[in-house]
Amino acid sequence: MIKLQHIVLIIIAVVLFSSCAAWKNSSTESKEGPELEVWTSPLGFVPSPPSLVSVRPYCCPSTAIEIATSMPIRENDYQWINLGLTLPSKRNTKEVVITEFELCYTIESASSGTTYISQTRLSKLTTSDSSLVIRDDSTRLASTTPTCHKVSAFDARIDGTINLELKLVFGDTSDKIRIGGIKFTLDSKD
Repeated sequence: MIKLQHIVLIIIAVVLFSSCAAWKNSSTESKEGPELEVWTSPLGFVPSPPSLVSVRPYCCPSTAIEIATSMPIRENDYQWINLGLTLPSKRNTKEVVITEFELCYTIESASSGTTYISQTRLSKLTTSDSSLVIRDDSTRLASTTPTCHKVSAFDARIDGTINLELKLVFGDTSDKIRIGGIKFTLDSKD
């Protein structure tokens, strides 16, 4: 007699096999649209100098982050937070490029428009002495309701460590910036 545990294991094996087969077929078939969407967590964000902000997990959900400050931060304070990313550089034998990314966020502000993300940047690092900006978006992100901002129309090769950088402005010490999921759309190039 087959036990329930054996049936569950067989079902899991079939599902895993089907998923692997679908991934293999998608990498060999020609199709329209993005080949791969990768979601990443914001939990790895760290402030860069001058480190005027604190970054911590947000409650509810604890997989989002909340950024706060103990003093107002202006544009010319150049306060950035950085997230190192792990993205594939090749798929089969083809080079992978980033075609777009989407940042989900919300702003909690005492005075609308005074706290915001002033720049969203992707940079590439190889040697420890310099990095190359591969996409810089200066759209002011100031939504007080949860939303996602998409940056597209580029093909950035993944031939180094890719970093997502956010430049922050805080109008008041009671304000907060919350970051949720971050989606990268990748495509293969010959």
